[in-house]
Amino acid sequence: MLSQQLEDKSQHLETRVAALETELAQMRQMLSVFVQKKTPWWLKVAGSFENDPTFDEANRLGQEWRKSAEMSSKISIKSLKTNYDGNRDIKTTHRKTR
Repeated sequence: MLSQQLEDKSQHLETRVAALETELAQMRQMLSVFVQKKTPWWLKVAGSFENDPTFDEANRLGQEWRKSAEMSSKISIKSLKTNYDGNRDIKTTHRKTR
C-alpha cells in the first residue's frame, strides 16, 4: 500500500513539474519579444575616431606624457637608491672599532 501511494505522489509531482516547465518555456518565449539583447557600449564607439587628427594628436600627447612620467619615476628611484646606499656606507664607516 505504501509503495503504491509513493508511486502515485511521484507521478503527480512529475506531471506538475512537466506542466511548470512547459509554462516557463512559454513565458520565456513571450518575454524574449520584449527583452532585446543590447549591443555592448564599446561596439557602438569602436572606430568612431578613425582618421580623426584631433584624436591622433591627443593619443600622441598621452604617449609622450607617459614616457616622461616613466623617465621621471626611474630617475627618482635611482636617486633614492643612491641616497640609501650612501647613508648605509656612512653608517658602516663610523662604527667603533676595539
